[in-house]
Amino acid sequence: MNNSIDYVEFSQQSYTEYELDFQKKGIMIKGTGAYVIMEWERPLMEAIVREMDRANPIEGRDILEVGFGMGMSSDAIQSYNPRSHTIIENHPQIISKVQKWAVQPKRRKKDITIISQDWYEALPDLGTYDLMFWDTYADRNFWDLHKYVDTLAKEGCVLSYWNSNPNKDPLSGQFKNVSYIKTMCSPDKDSRYYLYDEYHIPIVRL
Repeated sequence: MNNSIDYVEFSQQSYTEYELDFQKKGIMIKGTGAYVIMEWERPLMEAIVREMDRANPIEGRDILEVGFGMGMSSDAIQSYNPRSHTIIENHPQIISKVQKWAVQPKRRKKDITIISQDWYEALPDLGTYDLMFWDTYADRNFWDLHKYVDTLAKEGCVLSYWNSNPNKDPLSGQFKNVSYIKTMCSPDKDSRYYLYDEYHIPIVRL
């Protein structure tokens, strides 16, 4: 395999077939040098969830989170005491991680639902939500996110998602009511998927 492989080369199907290497600094696609997510993102994920909460308080609300990764955003969401927390994850190895995360003693009484499949295949079975956060990897359907989210949104719903470029949001123009909150970040030197020292948090009001 080409060691210079980048995440954009993967289709959703092929990514889930690759073995992952769980390291202290992040989750790597084994044998590629490409990280799916890294520990440097933790304060960034906390900032994203904090801004979502400011836009629409999470406590007592129903939350949809697409992509578990290392559980950083999930931990942040749980700290705000949502009424329900639905997590969709499609990689078999990460599914095992989120299942263990959900049954830890401090979460056993929480209303946490894990859906183990691609989010666009799960759409018919999903409910409606007060807040939604998308952070997927090699997801070809992400680029058409605007086509799907309205049917999942309760009145006043707030959406955020991974914005891979602070100079031009990849989903720019898809949403009418979107604002951006600038925050600083410090990507790891081995991060290929994000190279900037600032991040623009998208807050979409649906």
